[in-house]
Amino acid sequence: RALNIHLDNKEKYIRETLAKIADLKENRADNKEDVKKSRCELEQAAEKYNSSASESTEPELLKKYSEELSRAEKRYHTKRRAYLKGVAEISILTCYVDCLKNIPAKVEAYDPELFRKTITKVIVKSTGKLAFYFVNGTKVTV
Repeated sequence: RALNIHLDNKEKYIRETLAKIADLKENRADNKEDVKKSRCELEQAAEKYNSSASESTEPELLKKYSEELSRAEKRYHTKRRAYLKGVAEISILTCYVDCLKNIPAKVEAYDPELFRKTITKVIVKSTGKLAFYFVNGTKVTV
């Protein structure tokens, strides 16, 4: 029932999701460049630290380079996670759109594959109603 209610606005959801995918793809290029840049910074920080560790006996200098390396690692991993999250979201939304395009106007029976591709979670309310959350961010309560 929830999916059939959702399908009432199928074309609208497809258009909106395709626009979101386009935005994510545009951001993906910027995020990929950020990852490359932060990886270079990480490599430079690691080189400084390794060089200092092998050549210097100054604990303060070693501590400084260690902190720089730690910050560079954190930036790199943060940028990389953001990039991978965007890639995963594009994939999930693309699958959702493909699925919606292939669904007939009305679903007659429960299909677990269809459920997995379109719905992210279901919450049972204290009233006994069910709230279905769809991949595109919409919610249907039945």
